[in-house]
Formats: sequence, C-alpha cells, structure tokens
Amino acid sequence: MQEWETAPEGFDLVAMLYLQLPQPERSVALEVAASAVARGHVPGRGHDQENVVRGFGGPPNAEVLYKCRYHRGGRWSRLTVERAEQVVRSWTQIQGRRTQSTHW
Repeated sequence: MQEWETAPEGFDLVAMLYLQLPQPERSVALEVAASAVARGHVPGRGHDQENVVRGFGGPPNAEVLYKCRYHRGGRWSRLTVERAEQVVRSWTQIQGRRTQSTHW
C-alpha cells in the first residue's frame, strides 16, 4: 500500500475495509485513499482496540487496531472524518459463552 501509486482523483469510490495496519503505515494508506478519490466519501471499517479485551475474532495485536477517538475529527488531505464510532455486534453462543466483536 505504501508503494502503490494512483492518479490523483482517479476513482469515484475508495473503500478501506479491515485494512489493519500499524502507524505510520495506516496514515499513509489514508493519505493514498484521500488522494485517489475524486469526490465523495472513503468508507472505512475495521476492528477497534477494545475488540482485544471484549471482542471476538480480528487481529490480536492492538497496534493494528483502530481507536475511534483518534479518527474523530481527523483530517487526511482532502478528507474530513464525519463519523467514527464503535459498533458492537453480538454473536450467537460459541462454546457456551456469548461473544461480541467491536468495530469502528
């Protein structure tokens, strides 16, 4: 992702889904996404850091997980974060215990 080059504003849509990178690679990826989209939004989704302690699945390394408070109000090139929030998804019983997965 760090070496990928694209024409500025070359896409109508850029989506970042579960791109779980540590910093500073994550910010580089966000900059690339911001420069690649012509207009509109860059939707994103990933596991939140709280998923390690109260979630299920996803990367076990907290360094590659997102923090909602870090992304709220963030700016990358031409992008402004409009919404960054945790979403808790409830799962069915797995091995007799209820589990959940926390995303942003």
